[in-house]
Amino acid sequence: MARADESRDAGRSETFDEKMDRNWGELLQELRVLQTGVQILAGFLLTLPFQSRFEKLDGFEIGLYLCNVVLAALTTALILLPVSAHRRLFRQGLKEVLVSSADRIAKTALAAVALLSVGTSAGFRRHDRADRRDRGRRGAPGGPAGAAGPGAGPASAEGPGAQHREWP
Repeated sequence: MARADESRDAGRSETFDEKMDRNWGELLQELRVLQTGVQILAGFLLTLPFQSRFEKLDGFEIGLYLCNVVLAALTTALILLPVSAHRRLFRQGLKEVLVSSADRIAKTALAAVALLSVGTSAGFRRHDRADRRDRGRRGAPGGPAGAAGPGAGPASAEGPGAQHREWP
């Protein structure tokens, strides 16, 4: 019975070295795409403390934010690791080791990106719920205090029953 790798590559007429070169090139392309996404997310996270809503975060949300920033930095470093290893091991005949190591690193980086995505979205969902709860307490439209009953009119900064102004 043939191995899965052998049956998949049976239609290719390439040497082992050509296969390793092709695999290395494909891994690098995947890492480039992954690196761009992680760097954009990390840059976004680094801008959050400059937003006015950042001051309203509680201790858990700040901890979650800091964990996400650290995870983004570690993931970026992890994605760069195969390239730096390649520079170090260049022309030492270790391409197979390099490709298999880079494959494991890429899988680990994908798991870290998944954690980063979950952590970032969890922080936003938690903060969004708190914002909606606070709007309801202040008497914003649609919130429990804003639903005063029929004929009460929309709540606004000018008070109940004031005309709601639409932006042009």
